[in-house]
Amino acid sequence: MSFDASVDALKKAAQDIGTEAVLGYLITVAPWVRLPIFSALARWLVGYVLDVAINKTELGVFFVYIDVRTSAQGRAFAKAALKHRKAMADGTAKERAAAEADLVDAFRQFARFTS
Repeated sequence: MSFDASVDALKKAAQDIGTEAVLGYLITVAPWVRLPIFSALARWLVGYVLDVAINKTELGVFFVYIDVRTSAQGRAFAKAALKHRKAMADGTAKERAAAEADLVDAFRQFARFTS
C-alpha cells in the first residue's frame, strides 16, 4: 500500500471511529439523540466537525507524519481501514458490519499502550 493510501485510510478510519465514539457519548448524556431525526442530524454534524478537524486543520498533520506501515499492528490497522472503506462503498450490510468490527479491533490493537 502506498503512503498516500495509508494516510487516506487512516484519516477515514479516525473519522468513522471518532463519529461512533462521540455519538455513543452523546446518547449517554442525552438519550433523545437516539431518536431518528436527531440521530441523523447528530451523525452529520459530528461527521462534519471531525472531517474539518482531520482534513482541514493541523490535526491532519498527525496523519501525514505517522507511518502505520512500520509495525505489525499498524499494518493490520491500515489493512482493516482499507477493507472498511471498501465495504462502506460497495459492501452488503453484513460485510459492512464485519469490516467495522475488524476496524475497531485492529484500532484497539494498534492503539494499545503497554509498559
